[in-house]
This record gives sequence, C-alpha cells and structure tokens, in this order.
Amino acid sequence: MEKELQSIIDSVQWRESSWVCKHAYIIRHEKPTKPWEAPPEVFNAIAKAIAASPYFDVYKGRKYKNLHLNGKKYWHMGVVINRKDELPCNQKSTCT
Repeated sequence: MEKELQSIIDSVQWRESSWVCKHAYIIRHEKPTKPWEAPPEVFNAIAKAIAASPYFDVYKGRKYKNLHLNGKKYWHMGVVINRKDELPCNQKSTCT
C-alpha cells in the first residue's frame, strides 16, 4: 500500500512555494494542463490516504489531518494538497 501510494504521489510534479513556509503543492483539476495539476483519480487517492491518517495539526485554529510518508508530511486544504520535508525531532518548524 505504501509503495503504491508513493508511486501515485511521484506521478505528479509538485510545485514549490515559500508562501508561509517552504513547501510544495498540487492542485486538483479535471483536465490538467500544468505539471502541478493533478487529475481527480490521483488527487483523490492522496486525499483519501491523508483522511485515513490518525495524525493532525492545528493551523490558525483549525485542525488539519496530515500524513507522514517517507520523510514528508502531506496535508489537504480544499482543492490543494501540500507537502513539506519533515524536520528532525530536535528542530522546530515555523509552520504546520
């Protein structure tokens, strides 16, 4: 299951962003035309895995589920899925 999910994640080009904190994202799109736009079946598979995860963070007073996989943390916000590198336990993040 983990290898299959990683294969799905790797099938999309994640767009880098530094808004709020350094991370990357994909956007759900019915007919993708840009590399970081994910078709519904790819987006939904990742979103479903995030929803099934027992982990969450609070950002601006709202809880968000997150998924930890192969050194990255993934979280879902509407039509966007974000990811960032996980930090070692002794480092503090400036964002969720």
